[in-house]
Amino acid sequence: PTTNPSETANWKTYTDEVNNFLLKYPSEWREEVRDKNNSDLDTKVVVLTPDPIELYLGQIQGVFISVVSNDENLTAREYAERVILPDQEGSVCKDIKISSDIPSHKLDNAVFIYGLCGVLPKGQRMIVSRKNYIIRLSSSFYEVDNSLINQILSTFKLTDKETSEGKFCGGIAGIICPEGYECILGGDYPDAGGKC
Repeated sequence: PTTNPSETANWKTYTDEVNNFLLKYPSEWREEVRDKNNSDLDTKVVVLTPDPIELYLGQIQGVFISVVSNDENLTAREYAERVILPDQEGSVCKDIKISSDIPSHKLDNAVFIYGLCGVLPKGQRMIVSRKNYIIRLSSSFYEVDNSLINQILSTFKLTDKETSEGKFCGGIAGIICPEGYECILGGDYPDAGGKC
């Protein structure tokens, strides 16, 4: 997903200060919190949904954000293969695809999952693995507008320095730093290495 920053400049921002990430969403939408204490959910889920809320077959439509523990230190791909895909077993979904190619993001450990299904058509799902937790971003809409979902997901940002600052860059492999970081080289020769 890619986005033009001017298109999202007036959007609201959902910020998770505990898990260090943010995500922008359309200004006419609202934030709904579904707490695990008030439902059968295994974790708190934040739903970014059009206002007023429209239900379809009893389901809220929107972008869903949840954070779950990652005690096994699974990568995003491992989590998708061990947790997400088994839930789809026996469903009508036939074209499920996992991709690490997320054009607008330079995240170290993230994947997109396409082709999931359920009560509502599901847009892509983004899984981001951190040291001890997994961030899950998913969407369900009666009529899926993938360009809007892509635009929302493309605004996802980690707000801590865990993944990039101080990482090796440059060198003989020409490793580049993620967007927003600069490679500070330790020399001025062709294969000099440095840190982001």
